[in-house]
Amino acid sequence: MVGERQLSGQELRVVLWMAPDRANRAEVSGRADHGDPQQISVPRRGGQQIVQPNLLRRAESGVDRDERTLQHEVVAGRITVGQRAPRTDQHKTADQRRQQANPQQSLDTVRSVSADHLRQSKSRFLLLALVVTISLLALPQAADAHGVVDPVATSFLARISSVPYGLEAKVVDGDLRMWLQGPADQTVTVLDYERAPYLRFTPAGVSVNENSEMFFLNQTPAAAVPVRDGPNTAPDWVQVSNGHTYQWHEGRLQSLAGVARLPGQSLIGRWRIALIVGGRASEITGSLWFRGPPSVIWFWPIAVFVLCALAAWRLQSDRIDRLFTRFTAAAVLVAAAVAAEGRFLHGRPGIAWFGFVELGLVAVFCGWAGRRVLRDRAGGLVLTATALLGGWLGLTLVPTLLHGYTLLAQPTFIARAATVICLGGAFALILWIVRIADPRGRRAIAAAAGAAVVAGCGVTASPRVQSLPPALIAQARPIGVGPRFHPPVTGPVLGTCESTLGPRYGVHLEVFRANRVVLVPAGVGTRAPRRMLYGRITAAGCYGEIVTLDPTGVLSVRTGTHLDLGAALRSWGFSLAGIQRAYVNGRRWSSSIATIPLTRDAEIVVESGPVVPPHHAYDFPPGL
Repeated sequence: MVGERQLSGQELRVVLWMAPDRANRAEVSGRADHGDPQQISVPRRGGQQIVQPNLLRRAESGVDRDERTLQHEVVAGRITVGQRAPRTDQHKTADQRRQQANPQQSLDTVRSVSADHLRQSKSRFLLLALVVTISLLALPQAADAHGVVDPVATSFLARISSVPYGLEAKVVDGDLRMWLQGPADQTVTVLDYERAPYLRFTPAGVSVNENSEMFFLNQTPAAAVPVRDGPNTAPDWVQVSNGHTYQWHEGRLQSLAGVARLPGQSLIGRWRIALIVGGRASEITGSLWFRGPPSVIWFWPIAVFVLCALAAWRLQSDRIDRLFTRFTAAAVLVAAAVAAEGRFLHGRPGIAWFGFVELGLVAVFCGWAGRRVLRDRAGGLVLTATALLGGWLGLTLVPTLLHGYTLLAQPTFIARAATVICLGGAFALILWIVRIADPRGRRAIAAAAGAAVVAGCGVTASPRVQSLPPALIAQARPIGVGPRFHPPVTGPVLGTCESTLGPRYGVHLEVFRANRVVLVPAGVGTRAPRRMLYGRITAAGCYGEIVTLDPTGVLSVRTGTHLDLGAALRSWGFSLAGIQRAYVNGRRWSSSIATIPLTRDAEIVVESGPVVPPHHAYDFPPGL
């Protein structure tokens, strides 16, 4: 995609408007050297640029959307031409005049290009870091004693009521695991379901009894318990840590989850874990609580984001697009930073260094992308990466919208708000990206959005007002619809078919039939294989003496040839049958139309049906 600041006077500009008779009109303008098949020429009328500066600015901002539809939208448009002003010093570009006045500008330009290259390299590095981070997020989380450690929400929550003096205990992941820190100067033994020893905390570290029934049940997947002598089985201690803390899957916390609940019941029951502390029996006690899913109102902000994106699609306003994408991207970045903090820190007793690295990468990207968004310099890649990050974090936090308790580092409300903003903003940005990247289905989806969608976001739809000169609108002719107004290329390639265009000059041809434009297609005088980009030929197998690279009517004629209009129409495959009159540079041609010479910078108009005022000249770019 092309950003607004990347556009120059030599790139495509498309302005669409609706004419008073409700027929679609379009004006296509551009400037190019036809030695380069990547560009299109510029029409002028009466020595003045047809598209006004303020419209050009809007066209530049919307070129990502409109230039891709040139090949299809041109059917409902109008390709205009006008008078060509003499090429004098006053027509030099502003950049050329500035370079003549200040030779230092060339060096400054090189420095600017180098700075842009460095900024692009930094952007690529940050985007690569984001992709790596998201890829790492997709990897399975580390297992700890039993299963995957990463729930973000739950419907059951175990709470601790009492802990023996000198110990510190915490419930981890809702009701799945117990974390225990023992004293460094005495021995603590955790008993299993059979009241046999399972864990032993000593000054030397933590050991696990591999003959305990709990040891086998806590394997992933759970192992079959061998034949044992119950709690009297001799323990087999294996040291698992040199520290004084350990975390394990504790089935006694969730054993009450299957108990039948009364409507509205929150407290499910009480649990206890038997211990031996310093040779004396003790226990950790607590309770299990239930909370149902939150209200569905939490999903409404997601719908609002999507509906507003469809409304912006329906309105087709560049200003609204810019404001909406900036606001949405900024909201997603803030929510993503909050969601990442909650997900990686996760409210656990200990956080691995890897979680801090992931959080740091996300924070760096959010800061960098947020700076570009606030400065209105966020391009398609930045918005795509923002949507990708927000969508991934939002999807991983969806359980916070489905379960009563959240297990993140933030309060429940903040966690859920970050989730819905990430999801809704990501979906809205994805809709915008799809709209810009593939506009073929734009009309159908925009129509499906309808006025109800617009009203749902508090926006009143109104026709787009363009400040085009009334005289221009009155003179415009739409391109006709149907095969007779879109004749394909069926003629032969004239002369030697060479692999490169070579030196050429320009001739502009306009054909009118029944007060409608007959489209001169791209591809005249070329052979396969052809490569098209937005309706324009960028490469072909070879090029003949007369070539059209785009549907603007510009004929690129090989220098040194002496050809006439009849030869050009023969190469096109277009018949002059029914053509009533012709004009060359605004003057009526009285001889045979086929004998009109293809001279440099000639403006040729052929018509049948109502008279269309001919244009006197065409503003060809340098090189033609």
